[in-house]
Amino acid sequence: MKTLHPFRTAGALGALAVTQIALVSGASAQSTAVQWRVEDGGNGHWYEVLQNQESWIAARDRCEIAKGHLATITTQAENDFAAKILTRSGLIAAWLGGQQQPNSCEPACGWMWITGETFAFETWRPGEPNNFSNEGLNENALVLQGQAWNDYPATLNAASLGSICEWSADCNNDNIVDYGQIITGQLADSNTNGIPDICEQPQCQDADITNNHIVDGADLGSLLAFWGPVNPVLPQADINRDGVVNGADIGILLANWGPCGL
Repeated sequence: MKTLHPFRTAGALGALAVTQIALVSGASAQSTAVQWRVEDGGNGHWYEVLQNQESWIAARDRCEIAKGHLATITTQAENDFAAKILTRSGLIAAWLGGQQQPNSCEPACGWMWITGETFAFETWRPGEPNNFSNEGLNENALVLQGQAWNDYPATLNAASLGSICEWSADCNNDNIVDYGQIITGQLADSNTNGIPDICEQPQCQDADITNNHIVDGADLGSLLAFWGPVNPVLPQADINRDGVVNGADIGILLANWGPCGL
């Protein structure tokens, strides 16, 4: 198995705007989240170094539960930023959101980002990737080690190996990442699931209970027939998903009355 070697970061870390926050659902109670601000040449996304000692698979799931994803690095500037916050955390290395497709030619073929972004930028450490493992495991997951990349088995758990989560979702298309707006209180997230409430408002398709692409009397009849606590026979009658079919659902249905897009 490879050894995670300590490293030195060239130059000063620079000023990082670090905000202590309470993470959304699925993450730790206290954490340090950092925004790569647009005014600093960044993309406006939020990043966090997690110090959990766990496999790439577990780290991927942890980030996704918190409505983010393992960081995907597509430019040298973003890599530099990620290396800075990694150094600041005190960790030697961290999982990124890169993985190798099964049955790819080794060691450099088939690498991809879990978000589907183009895997064009690469910054491997000298001699990497090399698919080397003393335990005979394929090195099919990406690690930021210092300021460059390494390949490691996705099942590896190692001391000093954390992960970097990234939040980039903008569900209301206002060009501001939702995560930051939630933690600053600009957007409400009443159920603490990491998705702003305004992005979970019932749509026309939700009011189309009978799924015939039109909100009409058939939908109203279905709703009235299942009035009261949610019935598992037709749970979609609870349009706003608050656990009860009532006047609030009727209001949503009437507001969307008429043809409903495919």
